[in-house]
Amino acid sequence: MAVLQGIAVNVVSTLDSGAALRLIQETVQKSVDAGTFAAWLAPLGFDKIDLGTLYITSPSRFSADWVKRNFSTLILASASQFGVERLSISVGNIRAANDDNIVAKQAATYAPARPANAATFIGSKVLNKFTFENFIDSTSNGLAFAAVKRMAAEANVAYNPLLIHSKSGMGKTHMLQAFANLCAATGRRAIYTTADNFANSFVKSLQEKDVLRFKEDYKSADVLLVDDVHHFVGKESTARELFHIVDYYISAGKQVILSASDSPFRLDGLNDSLKSRISHGLVLDISAPDFDLRLKFVKVRAAAAGLDMSDEAASFLAQKITASLGELDGAVSRLAAHSVLLSETPTITSIKKSLGDILAFNTRMISILEIKRAVAERFGVSVADIDSDRRQATISTPRQVAMYLAKHLTPKSLPAIGKAFGRDHATVIHAIKKIRDKMSLDAAFAEVVGDLESKI
Repeated sequence: MAVLQGIAVNVVSTLDSGAALRLIQETVQKSVDAGTFAAWLAPLGFDKIDLGTLYITSPSRFSADWVKRNFSTLILASASQFGVERLSISVGNIRAANDDNIVAKQAATYAPARPANAATFIGSKVLNKFTFENFIDSTSNGLAFAAVKRMAAEANVAYNPLLIHSKSGMGKTHMLQAFANLCAATGRRAIYTTADNFANSFVKSLQEKDVLRFKEDYKSADVLLVDDVHHFVGKESTARELFHIVDYYISAGKQVILSASDSPFRLDGLNDSLKSRISHGLVLDISAPDFDLRLKFVKVRAAAAGLDMSDEAASFLAQKITASLGELDGAVSRLAAHSVLLSETPTITSIKKSLGDILAFNTRMISILEIKRAVAERFGVSVADIDSDRRQATISTPRQVAMYLAKHLTPKSLPAIGKAFGRDHATVIHAIKKIRDKMSLDAAFAEVVGDLESKI
């Protein structure tokens, strides 16, 4: 090794120190893609080689740690010809290049044509499948989608931060991750995280007594994207930390986009400072997807899954599953799997069979009173008859059918169903079993019950 070190010293001695450092950096640059170099390696200062150690300066602790973990082997290999055996990476100001020091300059000699700040993601994984191009918009989500795209297109917009709120499965995460993916493609530095991951990282930094590093990590980007802000309710210290970071971004002219399950004004228990800061920006809601959006969504997802679905079947699915696009997506995925396994094209009948649980859940707004009324009309009795204690078959059978349908068409528990009929849950269990048995033996009766279920 001593011989190798001697040779290395001779190599360096035949070059000026700056030239040796330039050669190391050029070798590193050729070994990685342009975006990676611009994001992580171009900002480094390659300072000097001394006694087998290459001294490097990083602009932040986060960057220094990332380079140590991910690029140490590459840099050592590139510098080995100069006798480098070790790296010393410190945090400090990057000095201008001179005879003894070379600074890796962004958007200059060593930076590629791509924008200098490639996107980075910490805290949560970003899925490449989420893009603006495959986001399906309509009147219910169009305003929120337009606002996000406007922020992606223009660094300086009148509204900042932007908060989008809706119940789960309405496309909020798709929008935020599409923004993050666009940052990756265009070279903007972005951080995407969920509230839970942010909170976990903060707690870990407290345990490791390294809160300063946590702050530096989350302040190291141009764009901050935080999903599920409602999870900060009741977490005062974590929410306060997010407030300071959001405040930093806004004060620095950087962009912040957040999502939540509800408007910040209705998030009781959310840190007041954070709530106020968010409320000073633009707050937009995504309403329940209308039929046109649901139908368009079904057709696009079916085509993407290679599922041959008729307009009639697609319309049926869009009519029956109204709660969220997430549930529709899951339904289409299940139908695609069934289609492959059974080698059949989805029909309304097969959809009812394959998606019975999902369809039942999406009819959860049906009340037990509605079921009683429909059953009473079909069997020629009154709701009062169904609720009565009368036991003759002309009354007990409709009552049992109503209990059976209540179990299948509502999310009510057995005790809750029993209470609605003035009975206990054991009676409901007996009724459900009796109707199932009768349906298995009597095709005409099964058709009556099935027809009732479809109409309700």
